Amino acid sequence: MKFKVSYNQEFEEKLELNIHSKDCPIIKDIDKLVSSYNKETIIEGQNEDTSKYLSLSEIECIFVLLNKTYVVDRKGNKYKINYRLYQLEEILPSNFYKINKSCIANENYIDNYKVSFNGSIDCIFKSGHKDYVSRRCYQSIKRRYK
Repeated sequence: MKFKVSYNQEFEEKLELNIHSKDCPIIKDIDKLVSSYNKETIIEGQNEDTSKYLSLSEIECIFVLLNKTYVVDRKGNKYKINYRLYQLEEILPSNFYKINKSCIANENYIDNYKVSFNGSIDCIFKSGHKDYVSRRCYQSIKRRYK
């Protein structure tokens, strides 16, 4: 493997990597390192027939259903992603927070909280998607807005 770094203030910063295979462990580490330094993190999501790159500013919420992780974008479309919830918690900015054990919400796209007659609380997003708020997480949400 060859490695070269050039310093010149006149050029735009650019990282180019030519590899034989994506299976090399060092390549995965380099990918994580480079994505952590990017200003806007991009997540690849797969729909039934398409693949789309989503920036964090487009994501309303991230949830787990049947051991698969999904994201919901601003239009209400669901995309399957290849991350676990705990991995995403490490890279998400502060406007993302847990509303239950299996869902992380983007506070910028929460429309309202709806309290039902039996005392359960639903989080309603601007796209129409909704998920429940657990009692444990509701306490931290209340403290967040006081």
